[in-house]
Amino acid sequence: MIYAIWNVQGLSRKSNEIISGLKNIKADVVVITETKKKGNGFENWGHNDHFYSGVLKDQRAQQGVSILIRTTLRKYITTWEAINQRFIKINLTIKGYKITILGVYGINDDSLDNVKEDFFEQLNDEINRIGTSREIIILGELNYRIGQEANS
Repeated sequence: MIYAIWNVQGLSRKSNEIISGLKNIKADVVVITETKKKGNGFENWGHNDHFYSGVLKDQRAQQGVSILIRTTLRKYITTWEAINQRFIKINLTIKGYKITILGVYGINDDSLDNVKEDFFEQLNDEINRIGTSREIIILGELNYRIGQEANS
């Protein structure tokens, strides 16, 4: 399978661009971050199924993560879960091989330490919930910076 990750900085009015881009990279699974899409759900985008996890509908559109997967892989999907605006997962079983794709949209590195700790604790908890009987593929954006900014 071919995997890709895109930060789209908002999905509204970009689905056609994304579908066109998929034709160029020929990805089977794409994790999309910073979707700014409200709610959770599923929609068909032509030759791809779009599973999304965003903020509650009464909240300001921000964050959000989704997984686009080719419709030819639909028959292998056993379950999916919109965990929150930063995590989504899809479970597949392909020829007896159990796989979980965990889509992640991380906290900015300049966030408060306790917010970052909560995020990584939740990521660890989700990995533990998935367990050891499945192959886990973590795709997304963890927003980590290295080095120091130079003062000008």
